[in-house]
Amino acid sequence: MKLTRPKWRKYDFPKPSEMETPSSGRLRAAKQAVQRDRDAVPLFPEMRKYQDVDERLIEQHERRNRFRQHMRNCRAVSWRNARRRLSALPWNKREALVRWYNTLGCPLDPGYLQSMIYDAEIKRTNFLARLIERNHLRILGGNAPCFTKAK
Repeated sequence: MKLTRPKWRKYDFPKPSEMETPSSGRLRAAKQAVQRDRDAVPLFPEMRKYQDVDERLIEQHERRNRFRQHMRNCRAVSWRNARRRLSALPWNKREALVRWYNTLGCPLDPGYLQSMIYDAEIKRTNFLARLIERNHLRILGGNAPCFTKAK
């Protein structure tokens, strides 16, 4: 059984992109920042951080892309660790945990998965018993929590 990919991913960072034409608000803010920098050190132009607006916008874009790539790398490492720990579980616990995880209403995040794996490792939670109990309550027409079915 596979982990299902969410339709929306709240915590994901977009891939680094090419620089687009900045909006008028961003351009205006960059001009004001460069002007403030010029006014701060009028006699020493070599001490300015940015010489012109384009240089500032390019540096901001590169910094934003570095941050996005760093966050994507951290998230990928976290998913790899979660999948490695998941594959170390016995098959019956792994199948029950994956089925439970795929039907949860919480964000599909490696942190949630790793906390569930930890619960299964220390035998705090029996996900197979939870699945059986939930299905039994549905059959009896009880007040079972509403879960979306994984496809």
